[in-house]
Amino acid sequence: MTHFLDKRVPRPSYSPIRVVVTVELVGKVLRIVDKPLGFSKEGSLFMPLPKDVVVTSLEGDPIFPCWGFWISLETIDPFHLLMDWDGES
Repeated sequence: MTHFLDKRVPRPSYSPIRVVVTVELVGKVLRIVDKPLGFSKEGSLFMPLPKDVVVTSLEGDPIFPCWGFWISLETIDPFHLLMDWDGES
């Protein structure tokens, strides 16, 4: 069981319940998966997504966050949960 960010966990955070999307790791890109929106469980472990990781739509267009992307740490490659969160509220 691995996570592509295992060696880069600077500041994990336990999130409140948040809306998330499922992403698939394809090479060095996280691509949104064609699934309905979901919710994280309260207390799920997330970390800020490093700036060098690109997030794309199904069509391959880059997607940018309003505050900052956070990725789940309790998931296994290639599928993860992603949310746009300011890390505080």
